[in-house]
Amino acid sequence: MLGKIPYNYVPSTDPGDPVETPKQFGIVFENDIAGFTCQENTFMNKYGAEDVPTIGTFCKNTGSSNKIIRRNTYQSLNYGNVVNESNAGQVGNIPRGLYFDCNVNQNVVDKDYLVSAGGEIRAAQGLEVSSQTDVNYNAAGNQFSYTNVDFSNLGTTIQYYYDENGESEEPITLEGDVIKLGAETNLCVQDFCAPPCKSKEEIILIKNDFFEKRAAFQSLKTTYALEPTESKLRNLAYYQRTMDEDAYMVVIHTLYDTTEFSADTLHTWIGHLGSVEGDVWLSDERQMLGNYLTAQTLLDEAIGKYELDSEKSADLENYKSIGALLEGKSIYDLDKVTLHKLESLTDLKGSAQGRLENILTLYGAHFPVACVLEPATEPRAKTGHNQVSKKWVTALPNPASDVVQFLFEPADEIDQVSVLITDINARVVKAVTNVSAKGGFTWQTDTCPGGMYFYQVIVQGVVKQSGKIVLNK
Repeated sequence: MLGKIPYNYVPSTDPGDPVETPKQFGIVFENDIAGFTCQENTFMNKYGAEDVPTIGTFCKNTGSSNKIIRRNTYQSLNYGNVVNESNAGQVGNIPRGLYFDCNVNQNVVDKDYLVSAGGEIRAAQGLEVSSQTDVNYNAAGNQFSYTNVDFSNLGTTIQYYYDENGESEEPITLEGDVIKLGAETNLCVQDFCAPPCKSKEEIILIKNDFFEKRAAFQSLKTTYALEPTESKLRNLAYYQRTMDEDAYMVVIHTLYDTTEFSADTLHTWIGHLGSVEGDVWLSDERQMLGNYLTAQTLLDEAIGKYELDSEKSADLENYKSIGALLEGKSIYDLDKVTLHKLESLTDLKGSAQGRLENILTLYGAHFPVACVLEPATEPRAKTGHNQVSKKWVTALPNPASDVVQFLFEPADEIDQVSVLITDINARVVKAVTNVSAKGGFTWQTDTCPGGMYFYQVIVQGVVKQSGKIVLNK
């Protein structure tokens, strides 16, 4: 924060603005991030709060580059992961963007994963694995709560890869465009690396791997253009992801190198990220160094280089407009005239909005996180500590052996329900319809082997509650 603050800018809001709704977040990623790995965290609703939705990780408009949220645990939250706006992008149909890997959801009340309307994540939720003969997608490896909606994707279509024999790995209750595909086991190995965790020798090997992958990528891209196949596309996605990982690892270690830091090396490898977000980052670096024309040229070139649509192209034009206001000035010592000109641009969206808010925050502005949530399947109950949703179906005992009793306590206007029970391979083992909602239903399990089973309670075609049952035999 600056020693002198010319004025205090507080953004106005209207009653329909999503920032008016209070929410509790674990981690927020917002606006053009050139890459990240978020892993080994536990998010839990430890204290509880009435009518305040709890969200583990929230991603909004983070851009097209590959990034990953993995090996995190989400306990007793309303939403495990929420995604708003664009967090992915494709150049030449190559899947790229935000990916969820090996996360564990436990008793998540509303939705384990929610991609809101207009949102976008990596089209392939499964990582490419290279063998001697081909590249295929392995399972995403996420474990679901089975307490309500497992995966709600109201944005662009995704392919979700899962291990049919994995523990709680198949999303059962889905919303929106989710295509489920069987895949090889994801071992979900622990590979946490807190930079600087690579030696100089290892960084050299990573750089060499980047250039090898880039050469293979460029060669394959030429042949794919002449004769596109699904196999070639998987290989291109594999090369793209590994290049992203290599380049970002070099960038991070360059930033942490306090003894031999080289700005030229940093700028070179930011360029090697090969993404809009990387070029925006590099443009900001150039402008901070006083190279205004170079900064603007980088943004101009990005529009054609990454085949941006009209909305993203307009966003970069707005980004350039902010840069024009800052020409020859330091963002840490702006005059009142410039600040008021920036303030007049507060109706911007996307990356430009993020840049504007970051600058105005230095001068006392406050911008709450604006998060859009779809309504929960069931209204949250005001019942106190750690209870944020009414659970009106109980299955007892659980674990069970020969008999499971379903007990209903629904709303008064519900007269009848249906119950669907499936095994771990999604095969239906029991289906009953028009059960009285005033009583219960008994499942005789004597013909079913031991293992995990899943149930859905359905009212007029809508899944009102789902869960899992373990049979010990």
